[in-house]
Amino acid sequence: MSQLDSEDDRYDVVVDTLTEKKDKLWKITQQNINADMFNIMDQIRLEQIYQLDKAIQCWNKYKHEWIDDETK
Repeated sequence: MSQLDSEDDRYDVVVDTLTEKKDKLWKITQQNINADMFNIMDQIRLEQIYQLDKAIQCWNKYKHEWIDDETK
């Protein structure tokens, strides 16, 4: 999953790191789902993935507001 979706986007180490962690959690969960071994730990990982998604959204919102304030 690339953080450079358009030419205007710049690399963001925070988003990249959170995405990397999220992808690792999803890979483990997906392996268990495919092996028909979904369990409580997978439910916990899914909640953590949700929290990482929310953290990325929060960071992007903060960053956008911060950049907008800096350019005024």
